[in-house]
Amino acid sequence: MKKATVRIKGLVSLMNDVRERLSAGIPPEQADDFRAEVTDGIRSVDEICRRHHATSNDLPAPSRRAYAYLKGIDLKHLPPPTASAPAAAKTIRVTNVVAACNYYHAEFARLATQSDAPIWTADHPEVRRLVAAVRGHAEGIAGVCGEEGGTPADLPTPSRRGYQWLAFLGDPDNLALHLTTLTEVYPIAKTGAAQQMLSLAQRQLPLSIEFYAISHLYRSCIEADGITITVNEGFIGAPHPVLKALIYTALHHPEKQQVSQIKTYSTSDAFEEIVLALEWTTADLSINTKGQHYDLAAIFDRVNVTYFVGALPAPRLTWNKTLTHRKLGHYQFNTDTVMLSLSLDDVAIPPYVVEFVMYHELLHKHLGVKLVNGRRYAHTTAFRDAERRFAQYEQAQAFLSKLGAPHR
Repeated sequence: MKKATVRIKGLVSLMNDVRERLSAGIPPEQADDFRAEVTDGIRSVDEICRRHHATSNDLPAPSRRAYAYLKGIDLKHLPPPTASAPAAAKTIRVTNVVAACNYYHAEFARLATQSDAPIWTADHPEVRRLVAAVRGHAEGIAGVCGEEGGTPADLPTPSRRGYQWLAFLGDPDNLALHLTTLTEVYPIAKTGAAQQMLSLAQRQLPLSIEFYAISHLYRSCIEADGITITVNEGFIGAPHPVLKALIYTALHHPEKQQVSQIKTYSTSDAFEEIVLALEWTTADLSINTKGQHYDLAAIFDRVNVTYFVGALPAPRLTWNKTLTHRKLGHYQFNTDTVMLSLSLDDVAIPPYVVEFVMYHELLHKHLGVKLVNGRRYAHTTAFRDAERRFAQYEQAQAFLSKLGAPHR
């Protein structure tokens, strides 16, 4: 009989917190509390496993690695705080960020619901006009933050998400894809099949659909003055059946198959690429390339010389702030930044695996994306052919598969 998987809530969060504190250094007056927190976390895992007649090997992969990380900390020799330790976070307030986003929602809806809506491309005059406008807004917000001695990452959550959205749409390809998707979903929402769960009075209400930087997959609000459906920006460019499932579900269609389609797509590479791109607009790019075990600059140099004849200009290189186990790397076109997951900065990860993930992300920089009918494709046939030129391709893929995170 197969043993049930033991799930321990909060273990990965504890590891991320502990790792961030270790990177900043532990003040002497906090050392005992820190040791107690780590020890208690390990003890709790051991106790839960005992109650379930299991071991740490029976934990899901992320929890298993978190437990191994905590167990591997040398609590007798904690790193002291460094002079470069990050200052306490500050909050910067910029007025009218959300109001600006609402203005653009209205503009996008106007364009998407035209009777003769065009095929949206990065070169369309309306796209160029709006790109200039949203870039201006984003740059203005960043400028105010700079005057206050901070960055857009220091904004309150609603304003920060608004800035991320504006900065993301400052890329003409992103804005064209946003408008293409919005143009596609309005007709879906206005069909009788989509509205069958609404009352006759509700079907007469004004309808507004928005794609935005929200934490939920979608939300809907049906009130006396109108219906608003807000969808996570990660769904722009999604296949028609997924968009249809989103709209139907938001309009209270209780079909499990539709909910399943939405959740499945939300774990896809395409969805995650967009969500990461939004987050990267406020990423801290001042992080040192040196991790505890690997130096990204050295990794880049080796990969560049071996596979690009040393001719590829160096992008910005950074580790992300938390450990991830499915998405191990990302290339952000707008900022020319390669991010690798802290999960790779581990003595248990062979150098060729880190180099392969770096190579994969550098191929995105080198080859760019292919646009087909307004949709972006990064993993083209040419990309896959180039990826297989990595000397230890099969070994790297096999190792990543064991981690539960086969690289795409």
